[in-house]
Amino acid sequence: MRQTFTLLFFLLAAPFLSLGQVNFKPGLVVTNGDTLKGYINYQEWIKNPEAILFKHALTSQEQQTFTVHNCTYFEITGLEAYHRYVGPVSMNELKTANLPSSPDIAAVTDTVFLKELVHGPYAALLSYADAVKTRYFLKDVAGDAVQEMLYVRYFSYEMGRDIKVLTPYRGQLWGLATKYERGTAALEGNIKRIRYSESDLRQIVSQINGLSAHEHKQLKKNNSKIRFLAGMGINRSTLSYQTLDASRETQEASVAYSPALLLGFDTFLNRNTRRLLVRSELYAAKASYNLHKERTWPGTKSREHNDYELDSYTFTYSPQLIYHAYSTDALKVYVGGGFSVHYSHYTQNKNTTSRFYHDDITGEPDYTTTRDNYLGLYSLWYTVPLKAGVVKSDKYDLGVTYFYSLKPGMNSSLKYNALQVSLSYLFTKQ
Repeated sequence: MRQTFTLLFFLLAAPFLSLGQVNFKPGLVVTNGDTLKGYINYQEWIKNPEAILFKHALTSQEQQTFTVHNCTYFEITGLEAYHRYVGPVSMNELKTANLPSSPDIAAVTDTVFLKELVHGPYAALLSYADAVKTRYFLKDVAGDAVQEMLYVRYFSYEMGRDIKVLTPYRGQLWGLATKYERGTAALEGNIKRIRYSESDLRQIVSQINGLSAHEHKQLKKNNSKIRFLAGMGINRSTLSYQTLDASRETQEASVAYSPALLLGFDTFLNRNTRRLLVRSELYAAKASYNLHKERTWPGTKSREHNDYELDSYTFTYSPQLIYHAYSTDALKVYVGGGFSVHYSHYTQNKNTTSRFYHDDITGEPDYTTTRDNYLGLYSLWYTVPLKAGVVKSDKYDLGVTYFYSLKPGMNSSLKYNALQVSLSYLFTKQ
């Protein structure tokens, strides 16, 4: 079964892996003097990009590289926009493990691309992420001035070891709100409570720009990084004994085919590119196994037959990291893997032992014993899922998943693996 999955994996993914870093989308680049329209290689930028690839036509082989030195602005049409910024960039740490023992407001002068998060008639919210942290910037649209919104955390030893927080960014937001006469009592209260997070800062900047609470809620809904899915699958699972004395025993693995109902949701790292996501799946399946094992004793005519019957209902939670190696609006190809937790309820766990001491003339055993609750089975057990699949028109997901059992699995003496083929419908907002 493992070889089957490997073959499927390469059939689905290998032809496209070389294209994994190519994702040209319509966009424009503003240089130091010109505006160029064409296509930009749009990637899953966890950190703000330092350079981009651009070409004038989608079929063109000629590409140009733009950086902060020859580009003042670029945008992927309808998706993302970046502005060149020259000025101070704070370097203070925000992670608790790296906090200093006094306020750190050190900054370096740098030239970087800032990602535009919100743009309105009065204020714009931008961000810059690097290896140190994510910073947020506030732009006075009319004055065209950009300043980092400062946030400082440090350890204080005045009364034990406490974390102190400085929040100048709240004052910066209130100052811009009052400048444009947007400073209501309600907004002031909201500013005093907000965290230094993208979602909170988006809300306040949107309010400064005149967006109502309902409109902001709708905008947040449209910008959701969550997508739900539902589907059905067929499981082909194999159960065999983990230990085997080849000189004395022979066995036949049991194969079970069972339908599975799937529910889940995807969380995108970037809702626009949708190349990298975390998928959380829940599914339920029923399976029945019949294992047959024979044992002999060399030098005698004695032999033993064991027939093991196992029926189970299994509920599975499976988080997986998925990457789209090839991505277009019409077709996507992905690979991924993760970790699965299984909860099983066993309705039958029975073994029948038949012992033969003489020549098998009648075909009847000399004696037979049956034991219920034969094996000590685990209700919770674990597997590693490896997944590959295709997505058609952002609506239909055809996936193949191989589940590799981790010891002890459902029982230390049983070996389990499975192959699942599933078809899911993706509830994608257009």
